[in-house]
Amino acid sequence: MPRGITQEQVNQAADAIVAIGERPTVEKIRNQLGTGSPNTVTRMLDVWRQGLAERLRQTSLLPELPDEVGQAMSTLWTLALQHARSQAQQELQTEREALQRASAALDARASEQAAQLAAAESERAKAVEAAKLVVSRAEVQQQLIDRLESELKVQAGERERLLAQNQALVASESQLRQEIQAIEARVVQERERWQQHARAVEDRSHTQVDQARVDLKAARSELAEIRKQHREDERHHQQRIAELTRALSIAEREASHQRGVAEALTLKLGRNSRAENIQRKRTAKTTLRRTRHASAR
Repeated sequence: MPRGITQEQVNQAADAIVAIGERPTVEKIRNQLGTGSPNTVTRMLDVWRQGLAERLRQTSLLPELPDEVGQAMSTLWTLALQHARSQAQQELQTEREALQRASAALDARASEQAAQLAAAESERAKAVEAAKLVVSRAEVQQQLIDRLESELKVQAGERERLLAQNQALVASESQLRQEIQAIEARVVQERERWQQHARAVEDRSHTQVDQARVDLKAARSELAEIRKQHREDERHHQQRIAELTRALSIAEREASHQRGVAEALTLKLGRNSRAENIQRKRTAKTTLRRTRHASAR
């Protein structure tokens, strides 16, 4: 029941309805006041009727009249009161039945609304759980994305490091090739110089054979020493070439290993450098064959 309705308001509304010649009912009282629940209005209307009966009883007190007139008036008033009470009880019963029907309808409506509210609360709980599940899955997916991004960054850094290391190995390989070429050039020059020197000695020996037989032995001894020195130098150069060849082979194996690691990372990141590695291997093998061929000579 909305707050504010009082017994005095119900009494005044009922009196106003009686004043215009109508019978006060629960609906008329509620229409008059514009508020109030049927149960409360019924209870307060019963209180008003009880007060009305008391006021009528006080009003029925008449001044002293002759006994016959007083007795007749009293009898008439009693009959009127009984008829009014009977009529009021019938109307009250009718109103109570209407009130019970309205109350049952309100209870049914309240039950229906309670069921709808329970269903809505259930749907709301399901929606909240679904939202929590979505948020949880989103958090897990975000964590997975962050972890993958971190791994990609680490792999990118590792790839950059391996590429830099590979470039350093390529530069070292190029430097080794240059050293081998320089050594081969010096060996060729040294060989030609000794050959020229030997030819000069032999020519000089032939032209002076008659005049330098005594010096021939010394010249031959000198030639033998020169050849020995030449062989020692050539052996030293061959050893150096062999050492450089081994170093080049080790560098090529390391470069091949690093290339393989770089290729795996490049393939994982969507890049393919197989053609470049094959070309590098062919170049290294060609250089190695040339070096071995030169060493064999």
